[in-house]
Amino acid sequence: MGTAWYIASSTVAAQGVAARAIIAAALSIVGIILVYRFARKNPILAVVLYCLVIFIILFTSVILIISAAQNIVSTAGVQI
Repeated sequence: MGTAWYIASSTVAAQGVAARAIIAAALSIVGIILVYRFARKNPILAVVLYCLVIFIILFTSVILIISAAQNIVSTAGVQI
């Protein structure tokens, strides 16, 4: 029972991290496309969007690192 619960909980945690990574990648791709489209029409807006994309990438990376660390700590607690 304990082993099955450990495997199930680690799988769900890994799926959560993977889902967040996919969302971060999708936001990054959409942001890069928007920057490319606005670069010719309005360079100032393109710079603002570019900074926003970098902020989103950094913010989601920090969230992914924190959630991965929480998953490692929680699975280590289950193993003990």
